Amino acid sequence: MSKRKQVSLIMLCWALYLTSYVAKYSYASNINPIMSFYSVSKSEAGFISTLFFFSYGAGQIINGLLCKFYNKKYVIAGAMIISGIINGIIFFQPSFFYIKILWLINGIAQSILWSSLMLILSENLDDELINKAVFAMSTTVPIGTCIAYGGSALFLHFDTLFYKYSFLLGAIMAILIGVIWLLLYSLLTKKNDFSTDIKTEKC
Repeated sequence: MSKRKQVSLIMLCWALYLTSYVAKYSYASNINPIMSFYSVSKSEAGFISTLFFFSYGAGQIINGLLCKFYNKKYVIAGAMIISGIINGIIFFQPSFFYIKILWLINGIAQSILWSSLMLILSENLDDELINKAVFAMSTTVPIGTCIAYGGSALFLHFDTLFYKYSFLLGAIMAILIGVIWLLLYSLLTKKNDFSTDIKTEKC
């Protein structure tokens, strides 16, 4: 696979995982205004974060074992689109009870990403680009976190009720990158490389 395609694949994985942080931290970055809006205690609001990290942590272990077997083009796109839809639903401020369920599902969806993306990069990159890809992926955490919390601070600057626009931001970004992933994945991986297909047929 050409170096240009490999670099493009790194950029796509980078953009996707960065976006996941915006859709992941839209709740944590707005926990105080959410407590105020729903008139819930700190422990009640914090319980949702606990649900998320429980499902996220357990899901990462499971997906680390299973990611070799499922179609990552559709599973990763589906995970991002589901996360985006969940953020979009919360934008409309549903009952606090439903937020618990939705954020639990968001944790499951988000848990798919890291192991799957790392596997994709390891399978498609030359040795010289692996280290650069790992470094690039490590920058997604601080940048994605800054976008999530920075966006929240910007929205709250206008009004405390504007916290919901953090969820709208997460929804738009997650769904958009999910669609882009669907369109570009096959073009940027070895599975669509002509020489690879010939070798597979010979085998």
